[in-house]
Amino acid sequence: MKKTLITLLIFAVVLAVLLGAAYLAERYVGAGETAEPEPTAAPAIANALNETGAVTITLSGTEAHISGVGATAADGVVTIVYPGTYRVTGALTEGQLLVNCGDYDGAVYIILDGADISCSDGPALYVAQADETVIVLAEGTESILRDGADYTIQEGQSQQAGAAIYSADELVIQGDGSLTVIGRTADGIRSKDGLTIEAGSLSVTAADDGIQGSDHVTVTGGAVTVLSGGDGVHTTEGDVTISGGSLTVTSGGDGIDAAAQVCVTGGMLDITAGSGPENYAAIALADASAKGMKGAEVLIADGTVTISAADDGLHGDAVTVTGGTVTIATGDDALRADGTVTVTGGIVTVTESYEALEGAEAVLSGGTLTLAADTNGMDIGTGGLKISGGSVALTAARPVTVDGEVLLVAGEVYLTATGEEAPMEFGSIVVTGATLAVFANVDDAVFQEGGTVPGSLLFTLPAAAEAGTTLTLADAAGRELLALTTEESCISVLIASGALAQGQSYTLTAGDTSLTGTLSADCTVVSYEAAYAAASGEMWVGGAMDASMEMGASREMGASGEMPAGGAPAAR
Repeated sequence: MKKTLITLLIFAVVLAVLLGAAYLAERYVGAGETAEPEPTAAPAIANALNETGAVTITLSGTEAHISGVGATAADGVVTIVYPGTYRVTGALTEGQLLVNCGDYDGAVYIILDGADISCSDGPALYVAQADETVIVLAEGTESILRDGADYTIQEGQSQQAGAAIYSADELVIQGDGSLTVIGRTADGIRSKDGLTIEAGSLSVTAADDGIQGSDHVTVTGGAVTVLSGGDGVHTTEGDVTISGGSLTVTSGGDGIDAAAQVCVTGGMLDITAGSGPENYAAIALADASAKGMKGAEVLIADGTVTISAADDGLHGDAVTVTGGTVTIATGDDALRADGTVTVTGGIVTVTESYEALEGAEAVLSGGTLTLAADTNGMDIGTGGLKISGGSVALTAARPVTVDGEVLLVAGEVYLTATGEEAPMEFGSIVVTGATLAVFANVDDAVFQEGGTVPGSLLFTLPAAAEAGTTLTLADAAGRELLALTTEESCISVLIASGALAQGQSYTLTAGDTSLTGTLSADCTVVSYEAAYAAASGEMWVGGAMDASMEMGASREMGASGEMPAGGAPAAR
């Protein structure tokens, strides 16, 4: 009994000493000392942001002072070893903030409260291991993170160029403050897992990619500005999703490049890739990629997207626009899909392009498209072009080139050809309920070299109608069916519509000229020369003109059969 009592007393004394030592170790921690408890005695740290109970890390030169439990500081490296909330203030002129929580569960919250960290031989913030790391930008503060130049990070058996912020696990950025990230070796921010930006003002400058994630890059809010030598935003495996906030990218490579899908459902995006359209030749010569958005699929459902790119504007296996406002200027193709280009809604404006829309197939069922191209407006493969709604106004050297069928079911299609070739080329074309109007500066023979539009009226004017001229189409009763305004000068106008009926007479008026013709099942050619020849009984090269083509009232012949004031028909 006595021995047992003595043993218990000794055990109590030892326990008291150990507890006292642990208390002192926690209470008195200075710069360069550790506040790390033994792993078997890890404190219970909340798995949510706890600003009031945050561990404070105060940076000063090459040292750090830690107030609280869960981090260590030695040789300029501050290491966070347990999940929890940490507030970082001050400047570390040569050092690193390292997160390495091993197998401990929970998120690490790093509140950047006016922190300034520079690291010459690695990332300024390096997350080696954590379930999730959340960077919280303290309201009203500005923080800066910079890495060094020409260093590598050892990961397994490979070495990889680093980033100013480098995370091996999930990374989130939030808060109402500001953060400047400068990546001098390669990337600005890189996550080997996923990256989400929820809020804050974020400015990223990088030698290579501005923002890179593996599984995903997601922007739901905040104001993000990226200046990069490589891609602006890049994923190696997953999606890039933008649902809110603003993203401004100036990139040497692609503005956004996703291994999987680029999906925009909100927010404002302003992308300049490869110095814009005027730099196309240099990008092509270098065999580089400087596209606005590139992915296996590019989907824009909402938001405002403005792109100025040396290379394609939107590029993917599939490109889909269902809503939002999209404005593109590019040195190459504006909307380019290896498969299908689909537009069901939204406003799409292409101000400059080599080809406005290119794909194996195009399906347009809604939205408003205003497109401009130097060569082909729409260059579509064997899948064909189907338009069943919306409106298309397209100006190009040759507005439509389609290897397969063109099917116009509904909607309005206005094509202006600026070249000297046939304005359209297609395998076949059917116009049912849609309205098609084509303006060109070539005569009716050249106009039809690319194909004949069944059930259409092709009017050839005596002289070119200047840009801005209003043209009207009326039925035999004088009811106005269409009023069109020319974008460029034109001498030939083709109109086809499901609202027109075979055997009925229609009159096109352009300024002082009116031409009348009767719609047939084929392409009905109505020309001023034909009307003059029919009225005067003269023969023209190519044979007698169709007597059903009558001259409009404003160009009627006098009783003598002579031309009225204005002279003979313009020679072409």
